[in-house]
Amino acid sequence: MPGLNVLEFDGGSRGNPGPAAYGYRVTIDGEILLEEGCGYIGRTTNNIAEYRGLLEGLQYLVEEYPNNNVKIIGDSQLIIKQIQGEYSVNKGELVKLNEKVQDLLRQLEGTVEIEWVPREQNGDADELVNKALDEYEGKGSEDYAKILKKHNLPDEVKEALGITIQESIQDIEEGKYEEAESRLDEIYGALNSE
Repeated sequence: MPGLNVLEFDGGSRGNPGPAAYGYRVTIDGEILLEEGCGYIGRTTNNIAEYRGLLEGLQYLVEEYPNNNVKIIGDSQLIIKQIQGEYSVNKGELVKLNEKVQDLLRQLEGTVEIEWVPREQNGDADELVNKALDEYEGKGSEDYAKILKKHNLPDEVKEALGITIQESIQDIEEGKYEEAESRLDEIYGALNSE
């Protein structure tokens, strides 16, 4: 495919750490859309979510257009400077993610340009991140609202249960199953005491 492949990536976390998602877009010359994607990745940090967006976009390019010239655009100075080698990578998870990015970059045969842009110039990828986060939060709040409608609970109990449910979800995502089970037992006990 002629032209320059432009990869825009982003990631975000509501809470940092908190519910997180990534987004990416691949275009020809920034105009013709080839691929875009987004996804919810659980509770983590902004930086991990940013790396995930970059990794997903790079994986697509390696599989579909490994010989084309590529321009990578992101609004995280930390991630851009880490993949360019200007900043060191010290945290365990970020080290692994950076290694995966470097591996994918080596698989691209064309020239690769990496550029930081202000957040306002990365709006398409940012929209995808927010779409994934909104879809995740919407599903959770709809289910929660259905459960609460079945019980006539005071507002302070509803708030306490909401916090406990979110903490249980976080525990499950982090593999802390015993903690999650304990929290869910608290919820069950609270509902049965009403």
